[in-house]
Amino acid sequence: MQTENKSSANGNGGGNGGNSGGNGAGPAKTSSAGESSNKLLLNGGVIAAEGALDLAQTGNMMGDDKPQQSLVPPKVKPIDMSNSQVATKTFRIYAVVGTIMVVAFLVWLRILWKSPNPDFDGLLKIGLRHRSRCYARDQSQARAPPYPYLTNVHSEMICGVGVCLYYNSLIFIGSVGFLFWVTT
Repeated sequence: MQTENKSSANGNGGGNGGNSGGNGAGPAKTSSAGESSNKLLLNGGVIAAEGALDLAQTGNMMGDDKPQQSLVPPKVKPIDMSNSQVATKTFRIYAVVGTIMVVAFLVWLRILWKSPNPDFDGLLKIGLRHRSRCYARDQSQARAPPYPYLTNVHSEMICGVGVCLYYNSLIFIGSVGFLFWVTT
C-alpha cells in the first residue's frame, strides 16, 4: 500500500519501475525544479524519507548540490607548552603559592616558639578527671559507682532507652547483613 507517490507519473520513481528498483519506495519529486519534499513513503510496512536517498547518493540532505558544513568538528591546536609566556605564568603561580606556604609555616613556628610551655602534669590530671566523670554511673547505688564493663547494654537501661535501642539495632542490621551474605 503506497500512501503518497506523486512522481510515478513523471517517471522519476515509484510504482513498479523507475530508478527505485521496482519496490515502489523511490524518491518522490514534487516539482519540476528538482526540489525534494520531506514526505514519507509507505510501501510494504517500510517508511522511508525521500531525502535519505539524496543523503546516501550525494551526502546532502536537502537534495541540492550546495556544499554542506561538515559535522566533524575542526581540529583543535594543542597548547604549545614551549611557549615562554605560558611557562612564565605557570612559574609565577607556583612561586606565589610556594611563598605563601613558606611564610605561613614560619609564622606557625614563631607562634610555637614564643608560646609558654604548658604544665603537662596538670593537664594530664585534668584530662583523667574529665574521663572519669564521663563514665556512665549507677545512680541507684551509694557513691554512684560506674557500671561494670560487662553490663548487658541490650536489656539494662544505662542512660535511658536510647542506648538499648541503638545496640539492638546494631544486632538487627548485623543479622540482616549476615543473612544476605549467606544467601548470595
